[in-house]
Amino acid sequence: MRISKKKVSFIMAEKDMFQKDLADKAGMSRGNLSVLLNGKNCQPKTILKIANALKVGIEDILEDTD
Repeated sequence: MRISKKKVSFIMAEKDMFQKDLADKAGMSRGNLSVLLNGKNCQPKTILKIANALKVGIEDILEDTD
């Protein structure tokens, strides 16, 4: 499973958040978050942490599967 950088960036902009803010709320390093946003596969529990930190559903941050 991969996180959509575009979707996450848009949600972060709506919430006036920076990557560091999201990383802190999700309980991970900014570097690790950056790697995940740049296309690395992600564990479901990590996706859930990021979605919870953004206060959105996981489907709102996953890459679209066409």
